[in-house]
Amino acid sequence: MLIVGKETNCCMTFSDHGERCLTDSVEKRNSGLYLLLQHKDNVSPTNGKNFVNLKLGVKIVGSSYAWRSRSGNITFDSWESKDSEKLKFDGIAEKLIEQFCKQIDDQSISRITSGASPRTPAWFKRDRASVCEWMREGHWYPDSFVQYVLFESKALEDERKNLKSEIFDEFPIHYVTSVQQARTLISNKAKIMQWKDVDKLEILLKIQANEENISLEELETFYPLLNNENIARFYDVDVNCTVANRYTNWKEVLDCDLNVLHVITSENARELYEECIVTFQFLKEINISSKKLNALIYQGVEPYKKGILKFETMASIETPEKIRSLIGGEALNLYQYAILKLEDLLSITNFNSYFFIGISICSQRL
Repeated sequence: MLIVGKETNCCMTFSDHGERCLTDSVEKRNSGLYLLLQHKDNVSPTNGKNFVNLKLGVKIVGSSYAWRSRSGNITFDSWESKDSEKLKFDGIAEKLIEQFCKQIDDQSISRITSGASPRTPAWFKRDRASVCEWMREGHWYPDSFVQYVLFESKALEDERKNLKSEIFDEFPIHYVTSVQQARTLISNKAKIMQWKDVDKLEILLKIQANEENISLEELETFYPLLNNENIARFYDVDVNCTVANRYTNWKEVLDCDLNVLHVITSENARELYEECIVTFQFLKEINISSKKLNALIYQGVEPYKKGILKFETMASIETPEKIRSLIGGEALNLYQYAILKLEDLLSITNFNSYFFIGISICSQRL
């Protein structure tokens, strides 16, 4: 499995963007890989073992990183086939996944969705999901920030019909993603019937679908917070709100300026949260711009990890240009050997890299 990216020419290889897919598929019980294998006649791809034996002439010609969601469902991150015969292997994968969906007999799985990369075949992308599944554990890749429905169980369809008949006919049933969620709503129909604003109800259902332990009482506290501006942001940056909730709480998201929210839920910001370098609340409070965040990512992560500089101090530098001057190149050597302190230079407004080179030369002569 650890060479799957090399075989299918995708990023699931070490030292590439998909490295975490590989490690999570081995280490996380709710993640794994589905492989499409090509092998010689009468040769088992596993030879009776529970791993693929490539020495037997078996080739990996297609793959998908998959995970269980917080609601117990399954999401394929995307599908990648070997370039040399992509159309052929994409067609085989379509038939196999269709059969896989038909044979699901696990009552805890109400729905199967898929993300999509640019190389994912079009048949994956026929029915865009109203609500994304949220990853239960592990690193969530951008390919599945937007998802498409591949399968919904008959039990889920039946429970959705019950919601319309038991509560009200305009109930937004496609925002209910599991049988358990539907049954919880029906058993509390007296409370749910008070939530007559369908736009607000859709947002509450999104939150409920992927918060395993949230109570209806807690969910109800969000209802008065959902004004027109907040509803608009959920539809406008739905993916970003989804990601933000992994690192903060819904009230922080609802209270956030929309432009700032775009920045602090970007892929660069998520890398900082994943590595515990900085928090969502911190970036929100300093009202950071996209250009400044990019400069900090490019220049600041390495000196932070080496213990040379504090990330909070680097974030206090006013502009991206000044960040590049103050924490790049020769400057880091001066900080590392305590020749200069970054804090002492924050008020300087006009200097360039030659300033640090000059200081470095002087310190060597001394």
